[in-house]
Amino acid sequence: MDFGFRENPFLDVPDLRFTYRHRIFQDVCADLMFVRMSNRRGIALIEGPAGSGKTTLLATLDANRKPGESSVTLSAHRRLSVAKMIDICADALGFAIDRNLEADDLEGRLSAMSAHLEGMSDKGGVILLIDRAETLSADFIEDLPRLLALGREGGAAIHVVLSVACEDDADPLPSAFNAVQSLIHFRSWLGSMSEEEVARYVSHRMIV
Repeated sequence: MDFGFRENPFLDVPDLRFTYRHRIFQDVCADLMFVRMSNRRGIALIEGPAGSGKTTLLATLDANRKPGESSVTLSAHRRLSVAKMIDICADALGFAIDRNLEADDLEGRLSAMSAHLEGMSDKGGVILLIDRAETLSADFIEDLPRLLALGREGGAAIHVVLSVACEDDADPLPSAFNAVQSLIHFRSWLGSMSEEEVARYVSHRMIV
């Protein structure tokens, strides 16, 4: 049946026009905003099954970043290293990494980024949003604490938020995360909507 829509209202893409802020979505978003405003160091995890809105939540955080804060959003499907991640963060901050550094020179990048962050205002920084974090390499996760340690007295300069796909909130995290368990300061399950919320969700998308 042709309803005369200009676009498909049910494409599985993070289009903020179609965002339906059901109770769980709002609660997780508010909690993550609080974590960032508190300047806490560490990793925040959003977990949930496919289609639960994890990518849309990352896009919402990107759209609501703090004044002076840059944002980097990418998928873990890319072959990432922490050295490459520092290059991406530096670019977002408008800061050029020394071109004479070797591509895998993590120590040189950490030193350069640390010096740059120390000279920034207390409100500046980067929110690093990584989707599909279950596909991150063990090497990336092992080096991640070095990135999280960057900052200044009184709080973090790089806030890391990861989305992890899993089918049940009792599912364990990928084993590679065992090395950084102590750095995970926030975990939240983005679960399914109630039947009543699904009806409102469908209506909301059709109206948009």
